[in-house]
Amino acid sequence: MEPVLCPLCTRTSLERLLEKVSLTVKIDHEVHTLMVYRCTEYNHIFLLQREQVKASSQAPVNVEAMPKQMTQSVNVRCPICRATGFDENGNLCITCVGTGELRALAKTSMLCPLCTRASIERLPDNFTISAKMDGHSNPVGGVLAYRCTEYEHPFFVRIADIEVLKTTTPQPA
Repeated sequence: MEPVLCPLCTRTSLERLLEKVSLTVKIDHEVHTLMVYRCTEYNHIFLLQREQVKASSQAPVNVEAMPKQMTQSVNVRCPICRATGFDENGNLCITCVGTGELRALAKTSMLCPLCTRASIERLPDNFTISAKMDGHSNPVGGVLAYRCTEYEHPFFVRIADIEVLKTTTPQPA
């Protein structure tokens, strides 16, 4: 299954890049071939393992029906009792019901490009990516590894795109 969205901005207009270049990643002594994609709207670059793209068998996702602003539930400190659970008179805080925390929605920064799940974890930097073209192999840097925790789809994102995303998050149309 081809990727359905950009993991950084959730846009669906993607194009495949560098088809004539052999990109590989070495993770724990295993070598995997990579495919490179670009979000055509914001030029975010991300890489997927070829075997994950070809082997993914999840049901097709209706991207148009997905919410444009992805959120996840998080706990934040109660501002009324300052996370103590009690007000200034020693009574149980009625805002947080004595827990010291409130539930809130936070914007999810990334989605899995294959299954669109928001449960993403950062992977350790124990990988090496190299590009082979015209018989020459060169290392590729400036990339972070992530994995969808539900289906374990690994993907790689340019650090430069993540830094830009932190400062200029595009708003959904």
